[in-house]
Amino acid sequence: MTEHEKDKLKAERRLRMADTLYRRMLASGFDQTRLSEASGVARDYIGRYLLAESEPRPENLKKLARGLGCTVGEIVYEAEGAIQHSDSLLLSYSEIRRLTGKARRSTQKQILEAMGIRYKENGIGELAVSRKHVERVLDDVTPDYMKNESDVGMPNFAALGG
Repeated sequence: MTEHEKDKLKAERRLRMADTLYRRMLASGFDQTRLSEASGVARDYIGRYLLAESEPRPENLKKLARGLGCTVGEIVYEAEGAIQHSDSLLLSYSEIRRLTGKARRSTQKQILEAMGIRYKENGIGELAVSRKHVERVLDDVTPDYMKNESDVGMPNFAALGG
């Protein structure tokens, strides 16, 4: 591999990381200043990462992940394109957050339990939730008339009689 090809790969990796960090920052409701405050990473560094001028060092990536409420692995896998969320077996942290409406894992666990959704917790407190299980549980509580997309939101006029 030539130096030019190596440089091109590095630039592409920086762009994917910048895109991932930017999307996660917005999804968390942060701007650069708030992300800096939440993570402890200097705002100037965050700006460099978002402009794809550099990649975060491991210690800063760990701080950013903590500030964004996810894991380093989630950021790296998303940046590398290794996980296609709709095809993955487990929900991502951001999907669990959208499902529960909460960022704190302890509150997420309470809501998942109330919804009847089973989960596992790994040694560092991350939740593993089966995508298929969630689909089954949510499908079971969805009224039949809402399961057909063309009927979503339509009243059952037959129930009125006449």
